[in-house]
Amino acid sequence: MDVKFYDDIPRDGVSLFQTNLVHVQENKKSAHKNASQSDGECVVNSGGGVGCFGSYGDVSKVKIEKQRWRRIVISVKNVQEGKGKGEMKTWIDAKSCASIKQEALVVEGRFAIEPDGLYLFSSQKQTMMPGGIAIRSVRVESSCATDVEVKENRARDKVISMFNEEREAEVDQQRRGLALASVFPKPRPIWFAPALIATFGDAFIEGTGFEASSCLAWSYTVLDFALQGAFKDQAHLLEGLDAQAKQGLSDVVHIVNQSHVVFKQMLRLLKNPTESQLMSFLRKTRKLLQAIGLGETLLLPALIEEHELLIIVERTSERQFRFVIVQTDPFTGLRHHAVSPATNPPKIMYRTCMVLNGVSKQNALDDVFWMAVFNLAVHVHKGDLDRFYDILLPFLTDKPLESSLVEAEEYRLNAKASAAEIAKRCGDYRSPQRSKTAYVRCVLEALHYMLRARGLTQEDTKLVHLALRTQFVSLIQNDLSFVSPDDNGQRVCEMACRQLSYTTVKLTEQMLASPSPTPEEGEAVPRAKFVEGALEHVRLLVEDVRAKLAACVDEVVALPPRLDLTLDPKKIGDNNPTTNPQAVQFKDTPAWDVDENTPDPGQVMFLRKYIPIDMMQIPQKVTTRDEAVLAIRMCDKLCTLMDNQTHCVKNRHFLIANLIQYVFTQVVPVPKPRNKEDPESKVAYIKGRAERRKRRAAAKKAEASKRRLTRKPKAKDWTVHVDPASGRTFYNNKITKKSQWKKPAILEDYGWTQIRDTQSGDLVRFFLPFSLLFSFSSFFCVVLLWVGVVWMCVRYFFYLMSVQREKSPGSGAASPPAPPAAEVRYIRERKKQFEKRLRRIFFFFLHSQRKLQYQRSK
Repeated sequence: MDVKFYDDIPRDGVSLFQTNLVHVQENKKSAHKNASQSDGECVVNSGGGVGCFGSYGDVSKVKIEKQRWRRIVISVKNVQEGKGKGEMKTWIDAKSCASIKQEALVVEGRFAIEPDGLYLFSSQKQTMMPGGIAIRSVRVESSCATDVEVKENRARDKVISMFNEEREAEVDQQRRGLALASVFPKPRPIWFAPALIATFGDAFIEGTGFEASSCLAWSYTVLDFALQGAFKDQAHLLEGLDAQAKQGLSDVVHIVNQSHVVFKQMLRLLKNPTESQLMSFLRKTRKLLQAIGLGETLLLPALIEEHELLIIVERTSERQFRFVIVQTDPFTGLRHHAVSPATNPPKIMYRTCMVLNGVSKQNALDDVFWMAVFNLAVHVHKGDLDRFYDILLPFLTDKPLESSLVEAEEYRLNAKASAAEIAKRCGDYRSPQRSKTAYVRCVLEALHYMLRARGLTQEDTKLVHLALRTQFVSLIQNDLSFVSPDDNGQRVCEMACRQLSYTTVKLTEQMLASPSPTPEEGEAVPRAKFVEGALEHVRLLVEDVRAKLAACVDEVVALPPRLDLTLDPKKIGDNNPTTNPQAVQFKDTPAWDVDENTPDPGQVMFLRKYIPIDMMQIPQKVTTRDEAVLAIRMCDKLCTLMDNQTHCVKNRHFLIANLIQYVFTQVVPVPKPRNKEDPESKVAYIKGRAERRKRRAAAKKAEASKRRLTRKPKAKDWTVHVDPASGRTFYNNKITKKSQWKKPAILEDYGWTQIRDTQSGDLVRFFLPFSLLFSFSSFFCVVLLWVGVVWMCVRYFFYLMSVQREKSPGSGAASPPAPPAAEVRYIRERKKQFEKRLRRIFFFFLHSQRKLQYQRSK
């Protein structure tokens, strides 16, 4: 079997197979039979060895490792009970592992495979069935394997799958170079990530398949990875931030990274929405909430009516928390948030981040509230979003939701605090989403709120968003070096480049138009110099990405117009362009204006790597059906390799024909012709005819004897004899050849009599009524026979007399006419019928006499 273990092997090991779930063992001393269960007939121990009975081989040479494909071969040689020890051998990747000899390896024992079933990875212990095992192939053979056969089978399968393994290695090499390789085990190019598409294309993907194409947890993972990279790799764009703003950005990056564990747990809950999983998620979330320190923040995901939203929990004091509800959909959750058409006309702006201040510690850590919130993600009902805003949120603040909104608006209008404090306690008015991209926009809005709450201005926050977008395009630049995008991928990459360029130019124009900070405030880099450097950096990045995209585009070149050089034979010599334009079409063309005919060899084709073709894989001779099938399959594989490697294999057609001819004439036995008889077999058949007749006769005789012995005994089977010594009468059964003194019960029946045979002296029994009836019937038949004979003679005499009378002359009277021919025929037929009846009666009489003589002789 070819297997791969994804996780570490447990302490008890992993069972590879069981032949039966229950085994019956007999105690030789007490002769009692006991039913028992086994942990497995072959086990992989925690060290990576394969075997049983405490012997698992030398793991220093070869062993089972996780995340690696291994071929395990197990060969069991069972012996007859009491004739020595059986043997089990194991191999890992054709290398000998363990050799075990035990008396338990017997025929029809525990290690013998039943024809009706084989249980893979089965055991009586649950710990020995951990799961997490990938299976590529399993093969069961009816013979014991040797070291040579194991190596031959591995080499044969290796040659067949070599191309696939090299292809998989190339794919793995490409995956290791992708940007998301450090995040996902099987990463895809970044332009397939919904987080990137929603970040750049919220205004363009409405009504397409990219809407609601991902969940909040996956997008959060990609955005967290991009934000971490932007903070490290896009430092030249973040030079426009002062020291305090950079410190605030660093804190926000740390908060996003620390909250990642909650989104992973949420993803597991959505994958298995059960009550036990929900309780486990609540216990872990409660620990994280209780661990929030003073001034620290935690992001929590929520899913209500399949709409994503974020909950930002911040601890403001020992007894109070601040909750921020982040929602971006104007048709669902934003209907409960504050709205303002006057902030940025003609746009309608919403408070995407609803801030709830002064939440008590008791309400913030209440288990009922969090169970109700996350239960909405498991059980979906219509109207859950309204219940969340109208019931659950007022439970936190101990007042209606409208009161919280009014207090936040009054604080914004009347407070004399700084803009950062107002944004922290009230939130900014922001544009809602245009498409169903809440799985990304909620994270971006939460990022904006946390940056503003830590003192960053609107301009600084937009600069951080620009660095994040630039990091996404840098990831595209990296992945284009390994994978070529398809048409959709090219459009996504082009859209990202356009949006990045537009955002950069727009932001730099706003920075140049805004008043420069005073020298007392401090500026890390002069604004004009920073703007120039940012524009140059983005321009180089976009040009590089577009150059790589241009190399992936398939150019379609139209064919040149058809060149007609046919001449009319009737107009040869006519150089008039009006009557014969073909003859003068190149007459006035200068030689330097004529394009050179440069041959186009077409698209470049790379030759594939040569896959070895080993003809020695074909066996010399096959003796069984399975070997013939394997030989034909190997012939097909080798022919396929020769036919698909024309750049390396010459005269492939001849080689294929010769290989097929050799396999079907030399390797596989050629069947005999269907209608051709073998003279030798015919002679042997004739010679054995007498022997077959004797066997059939003996079989019939044995069957008849068996029927006589098994049938119910009859009275005629018994004979009566007199013992000459004692004079007593004893009875002998002619069928069973047994004698007894006691008279059989069947001879006690009424109507039987005995007659002593005069020749042998034996007593013969017969049934008196039937014998008398037989005698009377015989006498009656004889009398009837003679009466019939006399009657026929008399009738024939009178017939002759009548005929004579008619022929003699009379007294002169005319003689009567002769009888008609029909009457003559009738008389003759009646005569024949009478003779036939008479003959039957005579033969019946003879048969009766012979039967009577036979009974008397018996």
